[in-house]
Amino acid sequence: MTLSTSRFISTTVVLLIAAAVPVGPDAMAAGRVYRLTEEATYQQGCFDPCDCPPGPILPIQGTLNISFIAIGDVFNFYEVRDVNWTVLGEDGPIRITGSGTYAVGGPGVDLRWMELDLVVGDEPVTVFFSDTAQGPNNLAHIDITISINGIYCEDTVIQVKADPVPPDELVRYRLRDETTFQEGCWDPCDCPLGPLQSVVGGFTLVQLSDNPLFAEYAVVNFHLWARPEHKVVEGRAISGFGMYTTGGEVAPMHRLGLDLVVAGDPRTHFDSDMVIGGGEFPTIEILVSINGMFCWDRVLDLVADPVE
Repeated sequence: MTLSTSRFISTTVVLLIAAAVPVGPDAMAAGRVYRLTEEATYQQGCFDPCDCPPGPILPIQGTLNISFIAIGDVFNFYEVRDVNWTVLGEDGPIRITGSGTYAVGGPGVDLRWMELDLVVGDEPVTVFFSDTAQGPNNLAHIDITISINGIYCEDTVIQVKADPVPPDELVRYRLRDETTFQEGCWDPCDCPLGPLQSVVGGFTLVQLSDNPLFAEYAVVNFHLWARPEHKVVEGRAISGFGMYTTGGEVAPMHRLGLDLVVAGDPRTHFDSDMVIGGGEFPTIEILVSINGMFCWDRVLDLVADPVE
């Protein structure tokens, strides 16, 4: 929970785990995946009272997870995690990742508030926050504006508009036995290559868009376990989120990009680049790595099918 959240929490806050909250509109949101709507936007530029030009309003797509944290005397608090967004920029896509806090008023209090620690492209982590805004005190729909400077002069502004993903649109995947993970050195470097490790686990796909050429999906709830062959306990957890694109005009093409934490290390981006393949979708068979299998690298050779 961020420091500024304390503006709203009294000393009488009652901490509860999600399972202990009475069933209701807010309690049902624990651990729920949300998808940005078509009205979500991103804008960087100048706002009042400064006179420099505002930037273009750009569409943004992706997902975020909402989980219950606590009940306060005015607000109910929720953890926002796995922010998994892509700005469809004029000069190419811009990735946004991060986490934070979302608060909605308790019974009879129609207020909302959000604060997120976001990484936008290659920029360092930056705090985006909203004012306390009027609005429904439930989680049926998120509609709130966050920015770095309170929409004042030079700023970056995100209109966060999102709805819960219906359960029948959450497509669960399970890894096949062929999936492997390997760490070490590839050509032209000469350090040793680590053992090939088997991997178990799964993830979920959420469709974001579908046009005549490409379909785009958010990868959420990505949880794997890599272990040396013939060892059951010893191993490493791999978790994160990302984007998957499949389609093509002439030949089937696909791309998988994942932001992963491996065994507690800092989150790192794995990518396949756009490569030939994907023709067997919904089966996914693709190789992702940090450095394109150049010198030291981590490589995940992923093969997965939807869970029937």
